[in-house]
Amino acid sequence: MTKIISFLLIITLTGCSYVTSQNPVGLENYPLKTDDWNGTWLNEDGTVKINVIDESTGIIEIAWIEKKEKELKFESVKAKIMKGNKWLYANILDNSNNQQDNHYFWIKLKKEKNKVILWHPSVAAFKEAVDKNKIKAIINKNRTIDGTREITESIKLIDTSKNIVNLLENSGSEYFIWDEPLILIKLKD
Repeated sequence: MTKIISFLLIITLTGCSYVTSQNPVGLENYPLKTDDWNGTWLNEDGTVKINVIDESTGIIEIAWIEKKEKELKFESVKAKIMKGNKWLYANILDNSNNQQDNHYFWIKLKKEKNKVILWHPSVAAFKEAVDKNKIKAIINKNRTIDGTREITESIKLIDTSKNIVNLLENSGSEYFIWDEPLILIKLKD
């Protein structure tokens, strides 16, 4: 899986730790302009195609071609862009396990003219915030066996969207991994 897609989905199957939320992160819909988002976006590891599904509610589809074993396979996800008080967030619904209590993978994003910069949440910072009762969440430790035993942590935020956004935007610099952004550049049509 390319860095782009693993970053966007914060893939749980790879043994990585991750932060999700039972509610979308953001306070309101973020209307999109189709011309600003539709197109092919490039990163050092590959490309994705973005298509606006609903301008008024900020829903986009992200598509790519994935190489699995010896076959190429078309993959896609839908994301909802939402606005907080100051920042933008992308929320991707994870219903891969057909769970009744779906949760959202989410990232902070900054949109410039032909560039999108994405930052993923810091598991360590959220673990500390939960331990200090700054935010409500469930912390799960999972053991996986992929040739080696690993312990991964997943943090599912169960607080309100408002409380999550307030935590992030009032003291948020510690809640993101700033030195590992994903940068997408839009190719001209």
